[in-house]
Amino acid sequence: MNRGTLIVGTSADYEPFEFLNSTNDVVGFDADLMQYIADYMGVTLVWQNMEFDSLVGACQSGTIDVIAAAMFITPDRAEVLSHSLPYLQTQMSVVVMNESDIAISSLEDLDGYTVGVQTGTVEDDTISDIDGVDVTRFSSVDLMYIALDAGTVDAIFLDSPVADAYEGTYNVKTILQLAAELTVLYVGKYADSLLIKINEGISAALQDGTIDGLIQKWL
Repeated sequence: MNRGTLIVGTSADYEPFEFLNSTNDVVGFDADLMQYIADYMGVTLVWQNMEFDSLVGACQSGTIDVIAAAMFITPDRAEVLSHSLPYLQTQMSVVVMNESDIAISSLEDLDGYTVGVQTGTVEDDTISDIDGVDVTRFSSVDLMYIALDAGTVDAIFLDSPVADAYEGTYNVKTILQLAAELTVLYVGKYADSLLIKINEGISAALQDGTIDGLIQKWL
């Protein structure tokens, strides 16, 4: 990458990782991390905002250089893209309205319920493998919460930090948390030189306390 810019794809509807502020700038945990990496590399950061489900294809085609969207490591993604060093591990949450009487101890207990997920996420893949769950897919987290509030779905399944960010907006509660896979950045399958630079930036951010600072700031 010799053009002096780093084109980063994201889906900026995923607070606290990436979302738009009042001036439509991308902000959040991943936004700060990518700015650190861009500064480390000596390049200018350029954001491309799109639906989450479009990010992998955009990276494959070269429309974007990097995906920064709180993405977990998965075998399917690893087949077509290369991922960075992990920089975070979070959890996944099942969320319902406060007045709901749904009580579960595992995802299998959602048999017979309608569960909302964001299209293309690990939560989508995970819940889709469970028999008896009626899965409803949404293009954004905002739409998931609107559907939950309206009673269109019984529960939603998403990353725990994102669920935490919405707690003050909707009358909801978390009824189950599960360990998530490691969070990484993705680049094109053969973008080896770029991946080396990104991994160097992540390593520096881990070593100098930047990642810890971002956890305190955003999570």
